[in-house]
Amino acid sequence: MKILLIDNYDSFTHILADYIRQCGATCTVVRNDEEKILNTNYISDFNCIVLSPGPETPSKAGFMMQVLNKFYNQIPILGVCLGHQAIGEFFGAKLIKAQKPMHGKVDTVYIKKNHPIFENIEKPFAITRYHSLILTELKPPLSALALSSNNEIMNIAHSHLPNVGIQYQP
Repeated sequence: MKILLIDNYDSFTHILADYIRQCGATCTVVRNDEEKILNTNYISDFNCIVLSPGPETPSKAGFMMQVLNKFYNQIPILGVCLGHQAIGEFFGAKLIKAQKPMHGKVDTVYIKKNHPIFENIEKPFAITRYHSLILTELKPPLSALALSSNNEIMNIAHSHLPNVGIQYQP
């Protein structure tokens, strides 16, 4: 499997790339402001796109929202943290400031809806959160798959396309 990891200028991107490679996939890391990520021929070489964590908001993350707009229905997309927020905003969810920033905080995730992303994972499970923004007001075709201990959305999925988001760091 060949995975394109779009780097939103976050140090966790390289840890994420290492995890992907440990699973046996080939991982190519490209920064979010490189125009080649908008090229259909370039993207067609990959089986999946992963949108990395990063600072700021999705709209300030280079070409990330344009990548979603162009490829959301052509290739599976996994969003992590900022990438999760981008998928949510793209499909009409609201991105707001959380009541309490969660930087380096361990929390528990409670699964609300079964999904293949949770296969072979104990339920509930512990995660580490590094964010101060959260998604609210999801609209179809998105649904919340899991919530935090204080009922914030931690996982989202599209109803019929392989677009999935995780708010936390794996």
